[in-house]
Amino acid sequence: MKKILSILPALCLPVLLASCTGQTDESAGLEIFADKTVISADGKDAVTFTVTDNAADVTQEAVIYCADDNSAVKGNTFTAEAPGQYRFYAEYNGKTSETVAVTAEGEVKSLYKRNYCIVEFTAQQCTFCPDGSDFLFGYFLREKLADETAVVLAFHSNSMGDDIFYIDGTEEMRSEFGSQTLPSFVFDMRDSGDRGILSEAYEVSKTEYPAHCGLSLTSALSGDGTSANVTVRLTSTEHSSYRVALFVVEDRIVAWQDTALGRQDDYEHRDVVRSVVTGSWKGDNFGELASGQEVVKEYPVEIDPLWNPDNTVICAVAYDEEGYANNCLSCPLDGGNIGYEFNE
Repeated sequence: MKKILSILPALCLPVLLASCTGQTDESAGLEIFADKTVISADGKDAVTFTVTDNAADVTQEAVIYCADDNSAVKGNTFTAEAPGQYRFYAEYNGKTSETVAVTAEGEVKSLYKRNYCIVEFTAQQCTFCPDGSDFLFGYFLREKLADETAVVLAFHSNSMGDDIFYIDGTEEMRSEFGSQTLPSFVFDMRDSGDRGILSEAYEVSKTEYPAHCGLSLTSALSGDGTSANVTVRLTSTEHSSYRVALFVVEDRIVAWQDTALGRQDDYEHRDVVRSVVTGSWKGDNFGELASGQEVVKEYPVEIDPLWNPDNTVICAVAYDEEGYANNCLSCPLDGGNIGYEFNE
């Protein structure tokens, strides 16, 4: 659930059954504009107003009022903690503008099960990386997350030498998250660092970032096994914009790995990202969704014959407007069909 914070010093009350309007002078040329007409009633999401007089910007000189109780807005921004519709007008040099309406949406209980996204940066020549993987899979996912679900995306770096699992774009991704050493981790595409960040980042996601979107995935492998057709569905419980990234991930690949005790030829590599299907790891734009709206996109996926389809999945990560992972989902590459997951 979203936190409700104190409202900024503006006394405006929401219009629930009727609306009020300020006085207008249509010939004056005084206009008020809002940079958005829908905000969250969380005391944080703000609408910013601009006031013009005959197209000249007079925002700093004008006074903006809430038409519902004629209280003055502090500056030219407004936040709300109560849901409803608010109307605003501006006064400047004896003129009064028409009103502009802004809707504040209240808390919406999350309908969708919250899955977490964990990026692991690793390398075959990193002798410390097996310990990091053991901590992630042997303790954190099993003990800390317990019955909750996380999608793991293991990106192999070539910073220590050639790595047979390296894919293009990994080093750029590491740089963006400030990964200086291996292994390192990123939780929900937000918090990054060594394994010590995982527990705190998980608690932040769990308490402050509930899922307000849901994902559904299907994947159908072609008869000759050279390609798959993946369908991604996204829907939202609130008015928001999203991006979705799609990854091919293969688990339990046996190949060499340097360890603290020397090279191990039969090491089992977990959840290796084989390819990024979308334009980049940052995903494709799924647009701005109204509450309850669904977007459906299909993706062709080329299959490398070296991949084992039985151990390979498609992973989808939905990013919110801030670029964080709000939800994620995986389904089998061959015949996968995972519908929306709802809270009980």
